Amino acid sequence: MGRLGRSVHGGIPRTLLVQWAESALYGDSGVRHTPSLVDSIFDTEKEVRLKAKAVTLTLLMVAAGCTDLKPLEAQIEALQSQVNQLQVDVAKSASNAAAANKATAASAAAASGDAKQALSVAESNTAAIEALNAKIDQMFKRRPE
Repeated sequence: MGRLGRSVHGGIPRTLLVQWAESALYGDSGVRHTPSLVDSIFDTEKEVRLKAKAVTLTLLMVAAGCTDLKPLEAQIEALQSQVNQLQVDVAKSASNAAAANKATAASAAAASGDAKQALSVAESNTAAIEALNAKIDQMFKRRPE
């Protein structure tokens, strides 16, 4: 139990809860009226039930309003720190992903350059081989006599 004077239930101050319980107990006007002896005899059972309900309601509301909020505040703070840590982790992951994308793009560009150079060498080799084959064919051709 903590902070009895300032406890609230659903944003309702404790004093308003007590006033509401008293108005339920004594009628809507909130004015206490002293019943006569005849009223007391006939309304005793009804009054006892009403008072029991009002007391039960008041105790429930006070008990609910007086719960200690420290554990909830601690849980909220723990969750907030977890959220902050996750935000840092997400930022690091995004940075790492951007760096990986940049490295992949650079290696792809380098591979493309290497492939173009290899194609160029292969084309020049093909041309040289074709020229050499033409010379060999010409050398072994019989010349007309």
